[in-house]
Amino acid sequence: RQHHCPQARWVSTLSHRHLLVVTGRAGVVFYNWDGSILLKGIRLGGTEATAPPQTGTDGGLFCRGIAELDGQVVVGEVVVLRTGEGRILRVSYADDFEEEVPDGDDEGVGVESVRFQWRPHAVAALASCGRGQLAVGDVRGNIMVGKAVGDSVDKLWEIESYGSAVSCLACVGDLLLGGYLSGHLRVFSLSTRSVLAEICAHGRAVTGLDAVEGVGERELLRGVSVGEDTFVRVWGLHKEDDAITK
Repeated sequence: RQHHCPQARWVSTLSHRHLLVVTGRAGVVFYNWDGSILLKGIRLGGTEATAPPQTGTDGGLFCRGIAELDGQVVVGEVVVLRTGEGRILRVSYADDFEEEVPDGDDEGVGVESVRFQWRPHAVAALASCGRGQLAVGDVRGNIMVGKAVGDSVDKLWEIESYGSAVSCLACVGDLLLGGYLSGHLRVFSLSTRSVLAEICAHGRAVTGLDAVEGVGERELLRGVSVGEDTFVRVWGLHKEDDAITK
């Protein structure tokens, strides 16, 4: 049993198969869509397992962040008690099925992985940005955007730190939202690579963030944030003044 499960998310693979992905202190575990069947466990360091990885075997290793990239799963792999090293683990699949794989069939699940590293800092958050792009936030407050190229993910550009660690990311269309431990919320344009708006959203760290397309012609997006100050807040970004309103 995996005692520490910081994050879980459903992802859709290239074969339109839905998997439940759970990260933990010892690695990543893949289940079928409702979590009733364990399909594969991958220990940190790349060792394949047929049962959930056990805690305590890898010391200061753990995973943080889950995202989907071109039908594959990307998780952040963090090494603590060192120099804040962070890597991103892209799990590969033999998922070239013409039809959807029946639930319980574990063929082609997580057989190998490709690792890549953009900065020597621990990964704090991941977000899928569409068009094969991935956003990565780290504990130093940097946000980087990359694109899947063959068997690797190359960094395209980055947003320098605002002095506070990134805590969560969300993407909708051309807009990327970043939540910070300082309580701030910032909206970036992926096409212009610029900051559109920012606001002090919470009195303490932003711990959760999601967004959808806006309602009506004026609203670019509508987002929801959760903070350690116990508040849940809904926001809208409007075209005219690029202002975030609550």
